[in-house]
Amino acid sequence: MVNHIVSFVRGKREQLVFALIIFFGLAAYGSSFTVDFILDDYPSIVDNPFIKHLNIFVLWQHDPSRFLTQVTFAVNYWMGGLNVAGWHAVNFALHCASAFLVYLLTLQIFQTPKGRYVPERDQPKLAVATTLIFLLHPIQTQAVIYIVQRAVLLAAFFYFAALYFYVRARLTGVAQFYIYSLIAAYLAMLSKPLAATLPVMIAVYDIFFFGIDKVIDQRRCWVYFFLSLTILIIPLGLLGLPQLTFLASQGYQIAPAADQWLTRLSSIATYLRLSFFPVGQNLDYDYAVIARLSAAPVWIALGALLASAGAVLASFKREKNIAFGIVWFFVALSPVLIFPLEDFIFEHWLYLSMYGFALFVITALYRWIAVPKIFFIIVCLLLGVYSFLTQQRSALWNDSVRLMQDVVKKSPYKARAHNNLAWEFLREGERAAAQTGFQKALALDPNYFIAKNNLALLYYEENNLPEAQALLETLVRQYPFYADAQVNLGYVYQKQGKFPEAMQRFQAALQSRPYNSAAHIAMGNIYQDSNDLVNAKVALQRAAWLRPENAMIYYNLGNVYLKERNFYEALLQFDRAVKLQPDLAQAYINAGGIHYYFGDYKSAVDYFQRAVKHNPSLPQGYFNLANALYALGEVDPSRAAIKKAIILYEQAGQLDKAKEIKEKLEALEP
Repeated sequence: MVNHIVSFVRGKREQLVFALIIFFGLAAYGSSFTVDFILDDYPSIVDNPFIKHLNIFVLWQHDPSRFLTQVTFAVNYWMGGLNVAGWHAVNFALHCASAFLVYLLTLQIFQTPKGRYVPERDQPKLAVATTLIFLLHPIQTQAVIYIVQRAVLLAAFFYFAALYFYVRARLTGVAQFYIYSLIAAYLAMLSKPLAATLPVMIAVYDIFFFGIDKVIDQRRCWVYFFLSLTILIIPLGLLGLPQLTFLASQGYQIAPAADQWLTRLSSIATYLRLSFFPVGQNLDYDYAVIARLSAAPVWIALGALLASAGAVLASFKREKNIAFGIVWFFVALSPVLIFPLEDFIFEHWLYLSMYGFALFVITALYRWIAVPKIFFIIVCLLLGVYSFLTQQRSALWNDSVRLMQDVVKKSPYKARAHNNLAWEFLREGERAAAQTGFQKALALDPNYFIAKNNLALLYYEENNLPEAQALLETLVRQYPFYADAQVNLGYVYQKQGKFPEAMQRFQAALQSRPYNSAAHIAMGNIYQDSNDLVNAKVALQRAAWLRPENAMIYYNLGNVYLKERNFYEALLQFDRAVKLQPDLAQAYINAGGIHYYFGDYKSAVDYFQRAVKHNPSLPQGYFNLANALYALGEVDPSRAAIKKAIILYEQAGQLDKAKEIKEKLEALEP
């Protein structure tokens, strides 16, 4: 299947198209490869322990509806950890690959019996134009740059592949292509549930380009049957209902089903506006719930639907490509208009629909503009505007604070927008702005428990423990299964020296979320401080499995082994820690101390030198280095190191320690 697609790139025309896709794609998205993880990237990637181990059985159990997406996350992590460039490279590659499939699919559609309204000489040009609109339209930025939306990209890629192979099978009669189509369909379903419309889209294609009599053909029915079976991969329970039930249990006000449907219906007008006029884009739209059928947005949406239906009927006989583009747009969008979801509108939900939009725009312009030069100029202007807007949007994503400020500007009455901006301020160390933002979020929605938890965390970091404790104790009473609040309250108790109370909170967090790495780390540290080394080791080993990229876990685990006098394991853990965090000076010191204990003074010197290199203000590093150098007989370097240690101890206010070392040095002076 892959070889078949790759074989198309070998032709000169296909090579040129592929090169154009890469060139324009990099021009539009090149600056986005440094965009950091944001929002849902954290629970789905950064804090997701399941993707950090290439175990397909664990990944399947974690999220069967996005199994293939989870596999790509795991491979990404295995190859480059949490280096965002690699994650963005995969998203970009998927977007370009989908664009190339759009080109191949469009050519095939133009060659179908009832789709040959475009002369053969113009078919490649129109296919390229359709491809570039799909590639460069600014509405695609959220799906491409927002790393966690790889699920959309992956599902769309296999969606296009499935339809392309189906079209090939219809045109050539080669049964092998049906098998390829079926495989691609299954892979699409394993990427994200949005692929559920694929069997419908294939039936629509047959109706438009082969006729209804071919659709009800007995042999064709078997094809539809097996394609429809792919939907069974998507568990119905994962289409939004459990999430809404959970949110309702946590205090969210969930709109009645009828109101949700009316609101989703009204969002059609926004989707159409964003497609034709992609200005005023927003990462998090504030969409008010509509409870009346007579509301103006509902009638605007119904009018848009009727106009679209009229356009389909008007163009069905003579311009099926135009009609097919319109139908594609709405069929691809239909899952988010029908199924209950937490939000009413997101731009990445338009990703797959944009092929229908691109096909409609290009074939309609080609039909309505008789002069080829004018058509060419308009398409170039359109692509230039799209490319510019995409570059601007990509630049905005590069600054998370500016991105969230843009959201707040466009959704000023949405509590989540203010909370997310405040969180970015907190990450940047702007505590005053963060506090204002969290308080604004709570003023807009007093029941917004995430903002309460974040505000309490800010108080904790400012050592305002009474305020943090009051907020968190109220929070865990209201939402006892909110693990983050339980952990943060545990931190407060731990800082107050109330270790039994802290342990209770960490254990409560693990009851609701067993894979909470923060709770395991905190418990491991408390066990270690109380010399319960067995439990400390268990907790920290569990934390290391959950967060294998966290250097401090290995450092603390090394200290546990050191207390057990298991020097070999301790050294392994310290080496893992500094590999992940090369500036972790204390890990070098501890590892150097082990080598010194066993008389390996040369290795000890190496570790101590690396410690002072990464932290030149650490007196213990120079003191230990002096001892190791002295043991090697390097007296003068040893004296220089110990004099530096004395200066640093004095600067740190540890005058007794400085005096003690100075007296020892004077005793050694000739």
